[in-house]
Amino acid sequence: MLKKVVIAGVLSIGLILSGCGQKGDQTTAGKDKLNAEQVLSEVGKASEKLKNYEMTAKMDMEMESNGQTMKMPSNITSQIQLDPLLVHQKMDTENNGTPVNLEMYVTKDETYVNSQNQWIKMKNDGTAELIKATENMNPSKKIEQMKKFAKDLSLTEDKDNYEIKFSGKGDSVKDFAKEMMVENLEAKQAEALKQQFDKMKIDEISFGYTVDKKTFYPTKVSLNLNMAIEENGQTAKIKMKMDSTSSKFNELKDLSIPEDVKKNAKEVDPNKVAG
Repeated sequence: MLKKVVIAGVLSIGLILSGCGQKGDQTTAGKDKLNAEQVLSEVGKASEKLKNYEMTAKMDMEMESNGQTMKMPSNITSQIQLDPLLVHQKMDTENNGTPVNLEMYVTKDETYVNSQNQWIKMKNDGTAELIKATENMNPSKKIEQMKKFAKDLSLTEDKDNYEIKFSGKGDSVKDFAKEMMVENLEAKQAEALKQQFDKMKIDEISFGYTVDKKTFYPTKVSLNLNMAIEENGQTAKIKMKMDSTSSKFNELKDLSIPEDVKKNAKEVDPNKVAG
């Protein structure tokens, strides 16, 4: 159970960081050089007029436990509308080496999932962590989180972009990882994870943003995470690498759930699916 919660937390870091793409009106912060916290503030301002965007991500996750290694490579394309919430996502991944293709639509109240050419519909009672994650796609809150760690961020720049980086090992980065991991979990999972933080070892975490100077939105986001978790005398090692890009800011048109999906979807109990 704990491993599942930890995996959910690790994936939430990827959602948080990859969901920080945004664009508003062109923003300028004067000719003075900015520090990392100031750049993040400008990114937050630019997000206020964000209505929709598209995100693509490549995520490779690996967990080693009890002498076995499980690999979870994923390629994800998401179209995200913030208000009212609507996410259309396609994901190509693997389950024990077998290719799996998933497509889903997520609203505040319902989730539609297509697996093996069958659409199913779930009320969001049992998918609270997914809904919290998608609702948190608006980057303003994430930027405020990151600003708490501004002293640990490095900033470089070239003619067109700012590059913000964070990296560290051991206890020095545990607070950052903790806050990011629990953010997108529903209350019970978040509390379970908080109670087990002393069993977690963050070997290394690093991320990078490439922020466009003209519009103040990240054109690229990268994340690397290596950690270990103890449970019942066993140690599980988890590695995750993610690279994502965001584009088509406020350019998506007619994002909606197709009528044939609504008509043909079979309603199921999300708690039974989760089990």
